[in-house]
Amino acid sequence: MSDVEYLFMCLLAICMGPFSVVRRCINRETGQQFAVKIVDVAKFTSSPGLSTEGFTTTVCFLKLLNCT
Repeated sequence: MSDVEYLFMCLLAICMGPFSVVRRCINRETGQQFAVKIVDVAKFTSSPGLSTEGFTTTVCFLKLLNCT
């Protein structure tokens, strides 16, 4: 069981991209529902032209939108 699956009961995939999937999840402790973006960092950073810096930029952008 992954860390995400331990914390959340992952349900339907809302959307999928080349490096990530957004799933509807329920926090196992509180019962609150969330959309959780699960990123395959190894796949992302191994793609030509993409790096951990690009990934960090994406995370910072989501934080600005208050999506994390």
